[in-house]
Amino acid sequence: MKSKKQELKVILLNNVDDIMKYISHGMSLPCLPALKKYIRYDIEYYNTISLIIKEKDEIKGHVLLYSDKTDDEKILYFGHFQVANHLGSFIEILIKNILEFARHNKFKIIRGPINPPTIIYGWGFLNSKHSPPQPTARLPTNPLIYVEKFGDHRFIPVKQDVHREIPIYEISINEYDYSDYEYFNPKTKEEFVEKYYEILEDMQLRNLPKEVAVTPSAAKLFKSHHKFILEYGNRYMFDFVRYKKTNEIIASGLNVPDPFRRDHVIFYSYSVEKEHRRKGLAMLMLKNTLDNLKPLGWNYASGRFNSKVKSSWNTASKVKASKAISYILFEKIL
Repeated sequence: MKSKKQELKVILLNNVDDIMKYISHGMSLPCLPALKKYIRYDIEYYNTISLIIKEKDEIKGHVLLYSDKTDDEKILYFGHFQVANHLGSFIEILIKNILEFARHNKFKIIRGPINPPTIIYGWGFLNSKHSPPQPTARLPTNPLIYVEKFGDHRFIPVKQDVHREIPIYEISINEYDYSDYEYFNPKTKEEFVEKYYEILEDMQLRNLPKEVAVTPSAAKLFKSHHKFILEYGNRYMFDFVRYKKTNEIIASGLNVPDPFRRDHVIFYSYSVEKEHRRKGLAMLMLKNTLDNLKPLGWNYASGRFNSKVKSSWNTASKVKASKAISYILFEKIL
């Protein structure tokens, strides 16, 4: 596959070791050595291809291309999309090569950016004039020219979330009656693995709103992502609520430690069984997470909130969050 400019080469890599050598060229967040085992796990699962633009011996553009093994829609996903100096001409070349690859391999849809592993590197292009002030997990950064160029090629926004950060502080939840409920955490990481992992996995995957689901084959990657949480976090990353009348666990929460900012936790996903919703259980888990982490030196918390998911937006409105930072996910039907 050659570009129109003779001095440019477009290289496709499918060997995992080769992909790992160059993947940092597509990342706006640090590719820390300790994180490479989690990156490698995801790209091996997806049978990922790395598409690289070279000018002489310099890498000018990078993107990962992959598909979901369980997907019948023939969707080509892309992630870790970045070009040198953020030049529009190289963005154009990279987009055109994604389109050529998709058509040649008979994909029907292109969707991204989704950056494996998403639990660390997130998804979407930054669609705000201001960026996070420091590297933050799940928040890739980019100039707005990336959004503009994908729009020029008629990629359509299919999902948009906003990120908000808060200093950890005392939250009041006195408006709710929790007399029928009991909040708890596993006593240790080991207890979580032995007694509660399967409960959390089932609840999170079964109750995840369709509007929120982004990671392809999320169920297949669940265990690897939890190994990351267990390595960098503590038992307070996992929240549970029990209904006292039946002794059943009817709500769970999953929080993510930030490997780039060790005093920062991310509210990742809260799941509540249908008959117990609208009772403030997400706020109960959020409050207890903040209360438990503050004495341990965790000073900041954040989350992405989706305006199409009422419970998510209600939670965002009840905390003293910072200015919103917007992220946009693109799709193109071929």
